[in-house]
Amino acid sequence: MNDNLYLSRARFVCYEGDNPPAAPPAAPPAPPAAPPGGDDIKPPADFSPEQQKKFNEALATDRRKHQAALQAAETQIQSLLQGKNLSEQERAKAEETLATVQMQLRTKDQQAAYERKQLEDAHGKTLKELTDKASLWETRYRDSTRDRALLDAAVAGEAFQPSQLVTLLKPMAKLVEENGEFRTMIEFPDTDPATNEPIMTLRTPDEAVKRMRELPDTFGNLFKSNVVGGIGSNSATGGLTPGKDGKVDLEKLARDPVQFRKVLKDNPHLLGLKSPMGH
Repeated sequence: MNDNLYLSRARFVCYEGDNPPAAPPAAPPAPPAAPPGGDDIKPPADFSPEQQKKFNEALATDRRKHQAALQAAETQIQSLLQGKNLSEQERAKAEETLATVQMQLRTKDQQAAYERKQLEDAHGKTLKELTDKASLWETRYRDSTRDRALLDAAVAGEAFQPSQLVTLLKPMAKLVEENGEFRTMIEFPDTDPATNEPIMTLRTPDEAVKRMRELPDTFGNLFKSNVVGGIGSNSATGGLTPGKDGKVDLEKLARDPVQFRKVLKDNPHLLGLKSPMGH
């Protein structure tokens, strides 16, 4: 009976759904060794022409074999790199091996051209990074110079909200270089006093703000000094603007019928009304 146990067939226990473990990715092949002697191998000086011919043929055959082995290794590594199961370390090693194989496949002239292109690409990348960085800082400098000049002019002109005036003038502003320095200038739309035609003038920020103060019907609400007496804290130089809090003083306005009629006619929006034109 015991003999039957030794003669029985081997049995393996398995369960439904078991899958064999996935095979690990193959390691990249090592680059084939170069032929002995490399490109500088020379036959003995006493070789006969026939021996020299056979030597050259054998050397050429050996080099062709080496070239074919390199090409096969290149194809195998490229196929390996297309897989998704490689770890970062395995992928880096395969890419390093591929670069070595491709370098051996190139001729001396091809390798020189390849290295020259690598240097040119690296130089171009560095130059672009430096150019982009310089452009970024120049833009920041221009914006800062422009905004500082506009803000200073707005503060000096006693604007209610200097930042509001900066926002208004910014689209009209440009930097002009003079003697190596940048100046902020404003392309300010105005009216020719002689012809009453619209014109474009070039002014400094201070000159532009000064001109805006001279046009209270258009810009009066931007400046503290253009507040109408009885509505704000100061007297008006022309036109109408709200007080410092942006609102009219209705109590004072009610005691001044003349001023009330003026507000109702020229600036009904300050009373919460619309103008006859719907503005």
